[in-house]
Amino acid sequence: MTLTVTRISDRLWYWRTPHPDCGPDGWPNGTDATVGSAFVEDERGITLIDPQVPIDDVNRDRFWKALDRDLARHPDGGLAIFLTCPWHERSASDLLERYRDRTRVTVWAPIGSALYADVHVTDPFLDGRTLPGGVIPYTLEYPGGKENDETIYVIPSHGAVVFGDAVIGRNAGTEAHGLAVPSVESVVGDSGIPHDVIREWQRNTLRPTLERIRATHAPTIAIPTHGEPVFADASASLATLIASLMTG
Repeated sequence: MTLTVTRISDRLWYWRTPHPDCGPDGWPNGTDATVGSAFVEDERGITLIDPQVPIDDVNRDRFWKALDRDLARHPDGGLAIFLTCPWHERSASDLLERYRDRTRVTVWAPIGSALYADVHVTDPFLDGRTLPGGVIPYTLEYPGGKENDETIYVIPSHGAVVFGDAVIGRNAGTEAHGLAVPSVESVVGDSGIPHDVIREWQRNTLRPTLERIRATHAPTIAIPTHGEPVFADASASLATLIASLMTG
């Protein structure tokens, strides 16, 4: 796979393409080498969440031509780039470089993670603020991490929720297709954090956040940036995941 593009609904698109820093065996969390990104358009302009530009020449040119055309519809608008995690810079710098002289380009992340993001964050924000495109952020701190390690973005106008690393999509074709949390081993990595600390965080921090998102927004679409998306009845997939975290 070099690039797949899916029109989810009017003005909401999703694409997957390989990440240049991931080997053929995929990510430690068990997903393959591709990553997912979201495109949201409204009257103001274009919003991209964790955008990864294709790395092969043909699809990269195809991507740039399409985005050039999309931004041309908003001469007085702009391009907003949201990071789910401060280390999910992906192609944010390339987008800044390409469009900074054509339109207003902004990079958004919570105030805490903006301090250590891999790209310059032009617009740090407070949790709970409504962002461009009507997007609502929910921030998380990982055990042993820094402030605002991850932001879950809810797009109420499309009934969609976008995840960074805390929630992944199960691989296509599996019987349990839907949403999951990464293995404790992949979360711990070489940090040395005890496994039971991660499990407690998933139960007592991640789970209540997912419950709040489900109760408040009842999303029908879930877009994890790792693994397969859920394009229908995401609220049920969230309920299944939440239940697993109660006893996991």
